[in-house]
Amino acid sequence: MQTGGKPLMTAFDPTEPTVPRPAIMGTEVQGRRGTGPCEASIETDGHCSSRIRPGSKADPKMLVIHGSDDRLDLYCLEDPNVAIKNLPRGDALDRNIAASAALFTKDRLERLQGPNPPLLATEEGLCADEAFANQPSSARCSGVFISPTSVLTSTHCFSWMHSDEMLVVRGYRMDDAEALADIKPEQECRPTGTARAFNNFKLLLLDVECPTPPLTGVVVAKSMPAKDDYVYAVGHPMGIPAKFSGLAKVSKSGQDRFTADLDAGFGNSGSPVYNIEHELVGIIEYTDALPQFCSSAVDGATCMRWDDCLEDPLCRGADALDVTLIFAPPQSDTSAQ
Repeated sequence: MQTGGKPLMTAFDPTEPTVPRPAIMGTEVQGRRGTGPCEASIETDGHCSSRIRPGSKADPKMLVIHGSDDRLDLYCLEDPNVAIKNLPRGDALDRNIAASAALFTKDRLERLQGPNPPLLATEEGLCADEAFANQPSSARCSGVFISPTSVLTSTHCFSWMHSDEMLVVRGYRMDDAEALADIKPEQECRPTGTARAFNNFKLLLLDVECPTPPLTGVVVAKSMPAKDDYVYAVGHPMGIPAKFSGLAKVSKSGQDRFTADLDAGFGNSGSPVYNIEHELVGIIEYTDALPQFCSSAVDGATCMRWDDCLEDPLCRGADALDVTLIFAPPQSDTSAQ
């Protein structure tokens, strides 16, 4: 499968000022740009013939891009030539990638593995030259293994699917720019029927049975990120194969949640969010509720493009529920020492 996309860059630095936005998509642009699928995209604007704004009846499922589109396929993170500034590489990042999970209904997984898997371009009308347009769109939600037999996700994922019809799948990702990685039966985990709710029933911990469970779960941080800290997420925007999103700055940190300008939307619910030490700090619950795409005329037909947030005051980013108070390992008591 070919990933259509905008111009991309290799080393993404969230602390750098962005280049001026080009006026027309597809023109040659000087500045931070590249040509490969493992490079985060330059910001673009002016490519939509009309922007759908709040109050319209448009389907609000597409995600919002905050600044540069920094989503990367997971195979890109395994390329030593791809660097994300200020993010250490190594076993911890590999562990977090291996712990990511996709939540499917059984019928959607069967369709994905059939002769005509649903593609984002055909399912949602995404323009063929948009990023990831020709990747499959099948997962319903995201999640993370915090142990070999426990998956953490957002409770609201179960408002549109029941655990009896659900499969938790490891390794739903692209192998390279062309091919979806095979999903083998041993990667398909089934809920046991036991679940525990946390954080006012907004977080759900599922017990699952896996033919071949992951070797380990993730490491949970001792505290939630503070304002202006950087985080990243791994999940399935619009149900496509897993994407890395980040680094993103935390704009607000409260009692039981924080907000960051992650490029995330429908399908990222349940996505794990990590700090730059690769520790789990949150689970995405809410993303911008704006109508999150815009229409564009291409060769006389209308298709959809990933929308960006620009300076819209209604764009607040992704809300992540704090997991550190619930799942962090207990700190040793040093008062008696």
